[in-house]
Amino acid sequence: GQWLEGEGEQGETINDVSPNQHDARLGWQSDTQTAWLNISYRAAHRNPGSSEIETASTVDFSAGYEKYISPSTKASIVINNITNKNFPTSTDDLAANAQGRDIQLNLTYTF
Repeated sequence: GQWLEGEGEQGETINDVSPNQHDARLGWQSDTQTAWLNISYRAAHRNPGSSEIETASTVDFSAGYEKYISPSTKASIVINNITNKNFPTSTDDLAANAQGRDIQLNLTYTF
């Protein structure tokens, strides 16, 4: 569920109950091209459990474009974390931060 909360018998916060997260994707497609924009929102985590960290809310954007050059060849570009934000990927106290802006270029040929 998107709005989970949990506490133990003594009222302590339960670990690993992640804050709610929502994703929205806007896309366009033709016979030879596809483009998309993804927006991800993760709510703040204000009541961390014993092995968690408090996190601020965050909004992350990614986008992509793909074009078929021929029936067997396509080129694509994907950009993740467009705003180049630095934020924890999880509320776990050992979690790494999100990778910075990531740009992937791909050329695919299918035999």
